Amino acid sequence: MKKKTILNSATKQKLLSNNKSIKFDWKSDPDKGIIIRNQKLGVSLNYYAVFDENNNFNYEFPGKNIYAVQEGTVYPDEYYMICAHYDAVDFYCADDNGSGSSGVLEAARIFSDMEFEYSIIYALWDEEEIGLIGSNYYASLAASNNEEIHAVINMDMISWDGDEDMVAEIHTSMLANSNDLADYIVTVNELYDLPITTVIELPGTSASDHSKFWSNGYASVLMIEEYYGGDFNPYYHSENDRIAILNMPYFHEMAKLSIGALASMAAPANTTAIEEVDQLAGFQLTSYPNPFNHETTISYTLEKNGYIRISMVNSLGKEMMVLVDENKQSGDYRLQLHAGSLPSGLYFLYTQTPEGIFTHKIMVN
Repeated sequence: MKKKTILNSATKQKLLSNNKSIKFDWKSDPDKGIIIRNQKLGVSLNYYAVFDENNNFNYEFPGKNIYAVQEGTVYPDEYYMICAHYDAVDFYCADDNGSGSSGVLEAARIFSDMEFEYSIIYALWDEEEIGLIGSNYYASLAASNNEEIHAVINMDMISWDGDEDMVAEIHTSMLANSNDLADYIVTVNELYDLPITTVIELPGTSASDHSKFWSNGYASVLMIEEYYGGDFNPYYHSENDRIAILNMPYFHEMAKLSIGALASMAAPANTTAIEEVDQLAGFQLTSYPNPFNHETTISYTLEKNGYIRISMVNSLGKEMMVLVDENKQSGDYRLQLHAGSLPSGLYFLYTQTPEGIFTHKIMVN
């Protein structure tokens, strides 16, 4: 069966305006921010864009969203997205939004040699500054095509920290589990022990691209400096928004938090926080359904009497709950695992028996 892509042929034709798919090389300029050139990209991702007839950017030309899809190994038709807008109101736009755009490109660079169970979309939106046009177009189209986008992380202005307090705002909504996504990012921040202080803003602002995903039923959040908290870049939308004014350690940690959360949700196929053992003599364990939303049934078989401990561990190795911790007779057993308030993402059932240790991947949607 042919695999579904993020856009069907008719939609892609409309988006590309009869241009061919083009690969790009991403470079940065210390004054003007991101420059995109039609050269060999160097990673195996398909990039699509819309340009004028001379393959040039032109603000008078209709919108030019740019995105890449890194196909998942297990769930290629289910997506996690990291995005930012790349348009600006001035030639100088280091914070707004060279910072967010650079974060997206860095995620693509880091993950280009990795495999994930879920597909990842790296997206750069055009025409955010004149009404969130690019993201609205994409989100509406994805919704009309019933695309399964589980979460959207939008980075917009993530490099100004004038008072050096390392506070980051996560703007969220009660729509489409967005608040759960915000809580998940806070958890990632705590688990990695990053120096960022996260503040959840609920309800969050609708003044950036994440809000168009809210409008179309997708979980999304905005990662931003203190937009509500009083430490907002006073130089944005001016020629003074340059790299020299940015707080680079803050920028680094904000990007790490966003990219780390994305990696955890998309489920690295070959990298885990604990050793994975899927076979063990004298013991068998399965779960169904997997992935699951609210509840899954765990079935396991013991061939010998003895002690068994089954715990649920997240992808960073932190124990989230203990399911079994006792001596049991040999035989077949079943139990229900309720996700409750657990954030979406990759987890392991970590089982200890006298014969050894067994791990089993599970995914909470």
